[in-house]
Amino acid sequence: MRYFRAFGATALATASGLALLGTAIAGTGTAQAAPTGLYAPSALVLTLGKGQRPATATIVRAVTLTCGPATTGSHPDPASACAELSSVDGDFAS
Repeated sequence: MRYFRAFGATALATASGLALLGTAIAGTGTAQAAPTGLYAPSALVLTLGKGQRPATATIVRAVTLTCGPATTGSHPDPASACAELSSVDGDFAS
C-alpha cells in the first residue's frame, strides 16, 4: 500500500530560528533578516512511501514544493501542483 505524506518546512525553520535566537542572545551579533511579507516562508515536502503503515513506510520518493511568493521546488511541475492545491484551498483530501 502506498502512502502520501506532506510536511511543512515551517517546523524546521522554527527550530533553526530558535537555534539562531539562542546564538544571538549569547552575543555573537548575528543579523536577522527583515520579514518580507505577512506569512513566514514555507515549503511542503511531499513523500511517497511503501509499507503497511504511514509511520513505518519506506520512503520511495520525496519532492519539495513552494507555492508562494514564488513557485519553486524539486516537484516535476510546481506550477501545476500549486494551481491544483490552490483550487481546493490547500485541502489534500479534496
